[in-house]
Amino acid sequence: MIVALEGVSYSFGARPILNGFDFNLEAGEQKLLLGPSGSGKTTLIYLICGLISAQAGQIEVAGENLSTLSQARRDAVRRNHIGVVFQTLRLVSALSVRANLLLAQKLAGKPRNAAEADDLLQRLGIAHRAHAKPAALSQGEAQRAAIARAVIAKPALLIADEPTSALDDENTARVAELLKQTAATQGSALLIATHDARLRAHFPQIVELRGGA
Repeated sequence: MIVALEGVSYSFGARPILNGFDFNLEAGEQKLLLGPSGSGKTTLIYLICGLISAQAGQIEVAGENLSTLSQARRDAVRRNHIGVVFQTLRLVSALSVRANLLLAQKLAGKPRNAAEADDLLQRLGIAHRAHAKPAALSQGEAQRAAIARAVIAKPALLIADEPTSALDDENTARVAELLKQTAATQGSALLIATHDARLRAHFPQIVELRGGA
């Protein structure tokens, strides 16, 4: 089990976001976390990543109980086991695409491997943009670069937060399949958090989330 949540609760003031929430994700499994804005999707991602702490319940990631860990140790779990594609792609603007991938390897405590980075960029169809800065990329190229950065260290868990919110139907299908194929190739579990109901067609396993659920 790569992720296991049991009885997790989190509130903003008097407003419950998650209330006794249970969730499991097996190694290599792919799930869609579907819910409207404000339903708790981003909160759940932050909890799994150890960026915030559950107010009740237990969260295990890669066999580690996050509630018993220091913030430094939670950060290490995230670096070593989780790759995240944020809605705002967060590529380092001063670095080339290739250098962004090499930095991700370093931060995960793994040796920089330029050949591995180049191979991944080739598989994602952006090898020709390896030396470009993020500002020079198209939206689609930037998304692929962010996916490459998230998976370059072969994380046990790949998380994508609203990866298709600004895309048309054709590109939504393309990004969904790209995430699925890349996670499968890398051997990563995949969790996509979204309000985009178009993604239902691409994922047989769907968890619906509503605020306070």
